[in-house]
Amino acid sequence: MSVHEKIEVTCPSCKAVQLFTIWNSINATESPPLKTRLLNGDLTMFRCEACGESTHIDYPLLYHDMSRHLMIWLVPLDAADKDVNSCIERYLGAIPMHRCRLVRSRNALIEKILIFDEEVDDRVMEFYKMIVQEALQERGEFKGTLFFEGRNKESKEKEMVFTCISGKEALSWSAPWTEFLSVADDIAAMLPDENKELGKWLTVDPSYLHELESSYKPS
Repeated sequence: MSVHEKIEVTCPSCKAVQLFTIWNSINATESPPLKTRLLNGDLTMFRCEACGESTHIDYPLLYHDMSRHLMIWLVPLDAADKDVNSCIERYLGAIPMHRCRLVRSRNALIEKILIFDEEVDDRVMEFYKMIVQEALQERGEFKGTLFFEGRNKESKEKEMVFTCISGKEALSWSAPWTEFLSVADDIAAMLPDENKELGKWLTVDPSYLHELESSYKPS
């Protein structure tokens, strides 16, 4: 079930206060239009009725895709640790067969949704992104964060599309889908058994990979 409420928000530009609808949870299976609004930014966009200012509002939001046995919890970076723990404890042990992810930004939430929509293991994609970012940085082409944006299915090679974000700068970057598929199985073989991670709230980002690397012991 999708749940929402209204809160008072102060416009960052003119300081006017108005009501704004936030969604505590979204069931993408039961309410596909809400998923569309989340992906296109409309669901988190605050528009001031006084001055016309538009800005995104990040707030705690639980995304649930029953068809994919997937739950993604957005708990913004400015949320206190107690809020993060409260969110996790609320559903701890209630979803043993789900892939559960904790993200700290709206961009990360959208990226996770798009990755799983392509039926890709987000751990594999995170590893692939790390390889790509290191290669780009070595060539002096990019320093920043890479976000998966989906596939351009109309292109001849069905390219993967990424957005490279560094500060306020955003650049588009693409790679052949076949290139990712050529290394995906090898990457997956290095990762923990996914079945053993079901029902656990994981933050799958560079820190997840670094933790795996530090705990890896060659046989």
